[in-house]
Formats: sequence, C-alpha cells, structure tokens
Amino acid sequence: MDNTHEWCNKGVSPEIKNLQNLPTPVFPWFMPRIQTEKIVHIADVSQMPAEASAEKTELERQQIKAILILAIYTDKEFIGFVGFDNITAAVPWREENITLLNITAEILGNAFVRKQNEELIKHLAYHDALTNLPNRNLLQDRLQIALAITKRHKRTLAVMMLDLDNFKTVNDTLGHQIGDLLLKATAERLVKCTREDDTISRIGGDEFIIVLQEIAQPQDAAIVAHKICNVIFQPFWIESHKIHVSASIGISIYPQDATVPEQLIKMADTAMYQSKKQGKNTYQFYTAKLS
Repeated sequence: MDNTHEWCNKGVSPEIKNLQNLPTPVFPWFMPRIQTEKIVHIADVSQMPAEASAEKTELERQQIKAILILAIYTDKEFIGFVGFDNITAAVPWREENITLLNITAEILGNAFVRKQNEELIKHLAYHDALTNLPNRNLLQDRLQIALAITKRHKRTLAVMMLDLDNFKTVNDTLGHQIGDLLLKATAERLVKCTREDDTISRIGGDEFIIVLQEIAQPQDAAIVAHKICNVIFQPFWIESHKIHVSASIGISIYPQDATVPEQLIKMADTAMYQSKKQGKNTYQFYTAKLS
C-alpha cells in the first residue's frame, strides 16, 4: 500500500515518504472496514478499540487526533482511499466534511476508470488483440528506433519474417479456435527465443516479424533463426490435440541489404518464401538473386 498524494496545511510536516510499501496485513482492523463499510470515521484516535492497536500506534506516531477516510471504488473494485487527518483536536467530523470527501472519492474513482479505458484503447491501437504482441503500427515505430540506435552504435540489425507451415491445415481440420490458441502459444515460444530489447510482432494471420536489434554479425541472426525453427517444430498440445507445425523464416540484414524499414521487411518476406520452396522448417537470408 502506497500513499500517492498528500496535501498539508502550512506548518504541518509531510508524511508521504514514510507511507510507502506498507503491507496491508499490518493494519488488520482498518483494511476490512474500509473495503466493506466504505468509510472509517474516528473522532478520537486515543479511544480506538484494542483490536485497532496497530492502526492507533501509526496514527499517534503521525500525531493524528481524528481521521476520516472514504474508500475509492471503480464499479465494485476497491482501489484505494482518500481521507482527512486532524492533528490539532479530537473532534467528530461534520456532515459537510463527509459529503465533500465522498464526492472526491467518486471523482477519483471515475477518473481512474477513464484513465484505464484510455490506456486500454492506446494499448489495443498498438498491439495484436490475440497474442498481445506489437502490431504493425508499433513494429514500424520500434524498427525506426532500432535502426537509429544500430546506426549510431555502428552495429548490425536483422529483420526476420516468419510464417507457420501447415497452419491452414490446422484451421481447416481443428477449427479457428484451436488455430487462435496455436498462434498464442507460438507467440509465447517466440518471446522465449529472443532478448528483451528485440521486437516480435504479429502482422496478421500466421505471419510474425522479429527485429533483432544491435547484433554483431549476420551469423547471430542465423543462430536465433535456427533456435526458433527447433522450438516451433516441437509439438504443441492444444486442448488435448497434439499439433505439429514448423516455421519458414526469411532474414534481411541492415545495412548490407537495405537501410529503410519497408525494404528490410520486403526483403525478409522474399527470403521467407524461398525458405518454403526449400522444404520449410528452415531459414534463408536475402540475396540479390532472390529479387
């Protein structure tokens, strides 16, 4: 539990730094009440019950004499609380104080929901809804940034185009639901094959693009591609179905093949189709002969 904001009257020492990373079990009396009753109104901290000894000790440490707290909810989910502290006198809180704090709690709850929705919309605009991987829009941004970093550091970058072999057969025989689960499982395996700074994007259907940022040499991309082929070739168990697929991968290299995102992707795509012609479950680097 963290205190995220604090407003103090002139001359009152702030406590926000002392109220971070507090484990909620430390306050066994307070937490159940604020979540169920939605309000904790204490007119005199010194008169708190024995079972609230932990809470009383903390409030007295802050020299709080009276406290009023209201829960903040989003729909039915408890997300926090807002309150008033009185450090000058132990007096009951007036009805207008409770009304004001209740309005504040509702405003904060609604604002939190709105912020969550905005973040969700933004996330969906840049991520594939099925696999939660970056989509084509985010891929373009990531690739531009990766190219700039790679150029500045005078390194190499690889773009891989990956297509699942025999995916259509899975969809046709087992249905699209199983096919979708297979794509999600494939995405999870791809993430485990790459570094945190690399980008894996699903651009549609059973096609994925992988950007390997700042590699030392093209052979590094070959090592990753070989690993991916081996990992994808291992059987998938999807709802009691044992499914065998493989991956065909095309690779383009910056700066030797191209220096702009569109060309690198196009060349990787061309090389990927060559991989399929070679018998699938393999990878192919782009060469000028493929154009």
